Amino acid sequence: MYTSSMKEEKDDLLLGIGTMLRGSRQKKELTQKVVAEKAGINEKHLGRIERGESNVKIKTLELLCKELEVSLPNFFQKALRYKKAIVDARKGIYLPQMDLIKKKKT
Repeated sequence: MYTSSMKEEKDDLLLGIGTMLRGSRQKKELTQKVVAEKAGINEKHLGRIERGESNVKIKTLELLCKELEVSLPNFFQKALRYKKAIVDARKGIYLPQMDLIKKKKT
C-alpha cells in the first residue's frame, strides 16, 4: 500500500536530486539545453527533473553526472543531504542548504 507519507518521501528525494542537478549545472554555468542535449534527453524533461516533478532513470542520471563532472556516489550523497534539508524545513528547522532550494522556486 502506497501511503501519503511514502509519496511525500519520494517527492522529497526527487526534489533533492533536482536541487543537486540544478546547483551542479549552474555552478558550471551550463544551460539546461546544453546539458540535456549531451545527456540525450529533452530540455523540458531536464527542467521537470530539476524541479523534482519527474523521475529520472539511473542511466540518464549517470549521463547527467558525467556531463556535470560529478561522480554518481558523490551526487547521491549530496542529493540525500538536500532531501534531509527539505524534510527539516518542513519541520521548521532551517539549514543553509534551503537558500538554494528557495532560489530555485522563484
